[in-house]
Amino acid sequence: VVACASFPQVLQAVATARQHLAEILSALELLDEASFTLVLSTFPDLVRNPMEGTHPFYLLIETSGSRAEHDQEKLEGFLEAVMSDGSVVDGVLAADSTQAKSLWKLREKVPLAIAAAPAVFKYDISVPQKDMYSLVEATRSRLASLPAASVFGY
Repeated sequence: VVACASFPQVLQAVATARQHLAEILSALELLDEASFTLVLSTFPDLVRNPMEGTHPFYLLIETSGSRAEHDQEKLEGFLEAVMSDGSVVDGVLAADSTQAKSLWKLREKVPLAIAAAPAVFKYDISVPQKDMYSLVEATRSRLASLPAASVFGY
């Protein structure tokens, strides 16, 4: 899991992941701070914040290569690139499969945490990647006057 301070930084981290991790990259999942904190507060006994504090965006990255040494080199190259270009401000690596599963619970619990709300409207849409979070922000703005309206980006 890596943390980013802005959506443009998320897009940069995704591009860098695709470049550096290439054939071992198996999944990329985005959670915004609202989704992340909702999961933490809804399931305090099942998940925990793996970082100090919270951040505006989290990017879960899964790799699955066939040679551990090669995969580790690629992952280290990616982390060095995103930390040095500033697109990532914090991060946590799973040391084993148990920790990896724990980190993925953060993403897997988002729909369940949202479903616990009194009223839920969910939708799947396709928009250009660069415009995705603008839609979340615009929806939040449009629904701001409604009582108990929350919009999550994940």
